[in-house]
Amino acid sequence: MKCLIYCREHGMEWIRRYFSDAEAYMLHIGNKPLLEFFVEFCVLNEVKDVHIVQKGLSNEIEDYFGDGSKWDMNLSYMGLDEELELEEVISSSKELFGKDGLLVFNGFFFLQYKKAHLSDSFLPQDASWQNLSDSGHGLLFLKHPCSYKRKKRLQHFEGKHFLQSKKIDSVKDYFDLNMDMVAGAARNYIMPSYNNEGGVFIGQNVEIMYDCEVTKPIIIGDNVQLKRRSDIGPSVIIGSNSLIDSDTSVCNSIVYCNSYIGTKLEINNKIVYKRRLIDPDSGDMIHIVDDFLLAEVRNDLITSVMSRVLEVILICFLFCLQLPLYIILRPWVKCSYEKITIWKDASGLRKTTIKRFISRADTNANKLFVKFSLHKFHLLFWCVTRRLRLIGSTPQETTKAGLQNVQELSNYRPSVFSYSDMYGCEHDCERHQVNEVFYAKHVTLALNGAIFFKSLIFNFFGTVYDKKN
Repeated sequence: MKCLIYCREHGMEWIRRYFSDAEAYMLHIGNKPLLEFFVEFCVLNEVKDVHIVQKGLSNEIEDYFGDGSKWDMNLSYMGLDEELELEEVISSSKELFGKDGLLVFNGFFFLQYKKAHLSDSFLPQDASWQNLSDSGHGLLFLKHPCSYKRKKRLQHFEGKHFLQSKKIDSVKDYFDLNMDMVAGAARNYIMPSYNNEGGVFIGQNVEIMYDCEVTKPIIIGDNVQLKRRSDIGPSVIIGSNSLIDSDTSVCNSIVYCNSYIGTKLEINNKIVYKRRLIDPDSGDMIHIVDDFLLAEVRNDLITSVMSRVLEVILICFLFCLQLPLYIILRPWVKCSYEKITIWKDASGLRKTTIKRFISRADTNANKLFVKFSLHKFHLLFWCVTRRLRLIGSTPQETTKAGLQNVQELSNYRPSVFSYSDMYGCEHDCERHQVNEVFYAKHVTLALNGAIFFKSLIFNFFGTVYDKKN
């Protein structure tokens, strides 16, 4: 028996809204990617050849699963130019599947089963059958793949003990499924965490500080820190590489992997996804811009905190340095400020409006205004309100081209100073985008410091400084 996992895009609108930068089939259920449940169901039923088909190809899926050797199976991948009906996918790959029986995972759903009840004889292979959710997604077995027709009604199979294709058509379905997992359903599956007592799954390298109260049931991933006097549980899932700061309460909630929750907060019946706070009941979503409340945990949390501290110091330094000069020169400067709308992140959903300095005369006052970088002075107030960062990416206007540029970057952060500013090439579109990509891949505290000071020096010396570098 072979297996086809058809990762369809139909019905994914809610995922793109709430988890816009996540690969849908890698969305975590109880701290484990949905697609891994499919793969392990194949392992438990001794299916050795698995083919993953989707529109386009996902590097995230292929990087995670590789060739399948981790699961002692053969995994292959196929990308489609457009989404097809299942019948067309099977027909176009009939040589690959041959005449063997074909197990099919069709679409986005969760397969409920109990690993203790599965065996190599669990799934019947003497006739074709289906186990579909009411949205049409689910599990099928085709005894003769080439003869499958979309309109053909197959016999329904519920399983000898427990088998059900459960729909996930909304963020509420997703939340309820995870709450079922933490409430006890997780014991029916192979989970990535240790289960050393009832109601507790805990990963590796978990630090629970003193005076922290943990109430089960709870699922905790790897590399998690729970700080002093935090109150965690019941019914909480905390993803890997997350940090819950001191004096914070979290219950009946999902904290997605790579998330930071600040101090003295109360999270109840919510999904925390990086900088987003999602209410699964109402569907409301709040974007948090303050790093001290919610933030995405990157490779090094200490570096992230130090970067914020450095930014605050530099903002104060620049404000004190520029304020007297601004008061003296501003009355003599002939200029205007143009409002522009920019993308706040790569989701294509969040925008903000800032003002851009436009010089209207080539006077000495105007030249000095730019030399002392006073044309960016007004943007410091946007840094204080976190609408802009001091050092990061060049703000991209809300056009299709701007969004495409943003989505090419791994950590777009609209800022006052960018990598291009220290070389004066922000108006050279080709070189500018190369600089943006370089910065996104090589950002460090030292580089941020260099961008800040070299940008000020370049503005003061202009082309003289540019020639020296």
